[in-house]
Amino acid sequence: MRKILGARLRHALALAVFLCLVTTKSSLAANIVVDGQFADWAGKPNLTDPAGDVTPARDDLTAFYWATNPGDPTTYFMVQRSFPVGNTKGFFHIFIDTNCNGNYGEATDRAIYVTFDPNALVGLTALDVYPGNSPGAGVPISTNAGNWGDPAGPAPNGSTRTEFGVSFANLGISANQQICFWLGSYQNYDDVTFVDRIPGTGDITWTPIPALDYPLLAVVVGGVVVVVWKRKAFAGWVPGRKA
Repeated sequence: MRKILGARLRHALALAVFLCLVTTKSSLAANIVVDGQFADWAGKPNLTDPAGDVTPARDDLTAFYWATNPGDPTTYFMVQRSFPVGNTKGFFHIFIDTNCNGNYGEATDRAIYVTFDPNALVGLTALDVYPGNSPGAGVPISTNAGNWGDPAGPAPNGSTRTEFGVSFANLGISANQQICFWLGSYQNYDDVTFVDRIPGTGDITWTPIPALDYPLLAVVVGGVVVVVWKRKAFAGWVPGRKA
């Protein structure tokens, strides 16, 4: 009897640990805080682009990050470029195909227009979110601004990075909805021809699912242990046989 109970417990705990690892993979890294500090982006999904492949340097994209936080219906992004020389103002557009059908120009799609205008003290960043069928035109769905980027300063990081978040509601998406997107840099806010692009071709496919918070995870894992235990107990039960 003791061996049977031990086997059941080991099986249940092994499955619970596996579930824990799967559901908390994105939670092992720090939560994203939009504050102009970038250490919390370590370990988040990203793509890089070679420095120096386009000019001017202020339009030369070098990295693009995206993430969610546990229990937070917000998509977070971080854009990095080469160290700019002279004019540090940058314009970035993120185009989002909310149903991944290959058409970015539908009303349900989104275009995030980012204006990064750092000075010696702060990294001012402004966001405008537009419907996909009228990017950069008309009244935005939402606007926001804050000191979310690197201030102007010496290399290597001066004026190079900015971060921001857009709610699921303003993107018109729900958790576990697959989206496709790409990032472009532009010389002016209204330009339609990009200078640099991440990825170089195609787009990124991602499902923004906020990972389970730890209290909820504990409930789920505990439930798995109980269910597996009971299933194992039932599977080993023979009518008329005493334990």
